[in-house]
Amino acid sequence: MARNSVGVLVGLVVAFGIVWSIESINYRLFPLPADLDVTDIDAMKAHMKTLPAMAFVTVLIAHFLGAMGAAWVASLIANSHQRQISLGIGLFLLIMGLITIFQIPHPVWFMLLDPLMYIPGVLIGYNIYQK
Repeated sequence: MARNSVGVLVGLVVAFGIVWSIESINYRLFPLPADLDVTDIDAMKAHMKTLPAMAFVTVLIAHFLGAMGAAWVASLIANSHQRQISLGIGLFLLIMGLITIFQIPHPVWFMLLDPLMYIPGVLIGYNIYQK
């Protein structure tokens, strides 16, 4: 039981680390304007409209790889119920992604594709663990 809990926690840390790393690259490629107040929702909305599609594709890739890495690592650490743990992590990441989508406006195509990244990502991570 303790290994399963540790697996979930480490898996989530891995997910956030992967997403943060890839999104950090994204911020270097598409930097925020120096005068942008990230706490100003209207300013963020305006900025989001100026970003190229590739900035959003990079985020999709980050979410997919983060989910995949989380499931793989969690499955390696856990001593039972690896598939359920992977799906639970995917559900948690999906909920977090949906919260972000509704807090910060995104293009419609991104809003439709992003939720589709998490569950396939964790299933592939789990399948990699199985092999």
